[in-house]
Amino acid sequence: MCKISIKIAKEKIQEGIKIYLDKDEYGHYRLSRELQRPFFILGPAGVGKTEMAEQLAKEMNLGFVSYSMTHHTRQSVIGLPAIVSRSIGTVNYQATEYTMSEIVDAIYEQIRKGWKEGILFLDEINCVSETLSALMLQLLQKKCLGPHKIPEGWVIVAAGNPGEYNRSARTFDAVTLDRMRVLEIEPDIESWMEYAVGRGIHPLILYYLQRRPEDFYFYLLGKKPELITPRGWTDLSDAIKACEEMRFAVDIPLISQFIHKDTTVQRFSDMYDFYSNFVRLEDIDQILSGQISQEFAHRMKNEKFQIKWMLEIVLLEQCLMQAHKISGGCKTPQDVSAHSGAGQWQNQLQNCLQFIEYIMGRGLELDYFIASLMRNRDAGMLLILKDSQWFWDLYRDMNPENFSWNTLKNRLKEIKDQEVHDENC
Repeated sequence: MCKISIKIAKEKIQEGIKIYLDKDEYGHYRLSRELQRPFFILGPAGVGKTEMAEQLAKEMNLGFVSYSMTHHTRQSVIGLPAIVSRSIGTVNYQATEYTMSEIVDAIYEQIRKGWKEGILFLDEINCVSETLSALMLQLLQKKCLGPHKIPEGWVIVAAGNPGEYNRSARTFDAVTLDRMRVLEIEPDIESWMEYAVGRGIHPLILYYLQRRPEDFYFYLLGKKPELITPRGWTDLSDAIKACEEMRFAVDIPLISQFIHKDTTVQRFSDMYDFYSNFVRLEDIDQILSGQISQEFAHRMKNEKFQIKWMLEIVLLEQCLMQAHKISGGCKTPQDVSAHSGAGQWQNQLQNCLQFIEYIMGRGLELDYFIASLMRNRDAGMLLILKDSQWFWDLYRDMNPENFSWNTLKNRLKEIKDQEVHDENC
């Protein structure tokens, strides 16, 4: 089976949902519910399958209902049995009916809120108990759970882990696989980096993974399993930000709660110590305000590349964080334009880019900064304001559309190898 990145999987699922929800001139879905194969995302733990489905629903303006199938029993899936009285002619008898399925009821609740179309996301579908196996086949084939049909307009997206990552996972038989659209994904740092910039992942994590991409994902079975996942880095980022704000220690006991590989924990801890000793908040504030001294700017220009690169990552994080505070709650460019902080953010960004251009020059590093701004929703809202002409002039000069993470990764590797060579010499 062909393995793809989560970015490509997202694109293919989006295309499929658009086809499923397309209607003819009479307002009927072109593909009947029975012909709409559910999507099945098969991939390692922690690569972002659930979050990708949520993002997709949000971007396509669809409702979203999510269930972990390992938490369900037969009763919660098809409803509780209830005895009812019936009659045929003169014969009276009692029969069993079922109350509404918990899952289908959750969809109806979303419909009552106005979401007539949506995504039903079923996680760990290949870990259901034997008592639910027949029901899952019925769901995939007939789009119903017992007597309860999945409403039209709701597309099923399922996910699961391969058996080597989850002991309770079962391999689907040919009959089941033939009723799904299977997308097998693998960890992909380039796709995650694009997501991470918009998500506001801590700048040091971005810097560390750009320098050591081999630590992005790792899994090893044994007496003491070792595991590093994108989800672990994302959760560690949130923890570091909270600790910095509350002035708690960011140390090995904290890092090892999210990253389960001793050598990586030690390396990241060492880098964080270096970072916290080097980057001063007052320096960042002075750069953003345009009040940095010529002495500091000259010293930074002559620093090692890794120090300049780390500082650029920190500045980018600050710009994106401030953009989110301004644009995060705004729905239209007009709302953003009316925000009192929009003009100040533009001034800070201009100061920041001028400083980076001075210490790094016009090259791949500046391309990275501009491309990251363009791929961020909040920064993008601010950059379409009328006072942003200076940015678009720079954008045309730099042409960052050709920027790629692979090019940057190769560039960082070359610099790292050169620094090692210089130290050995």
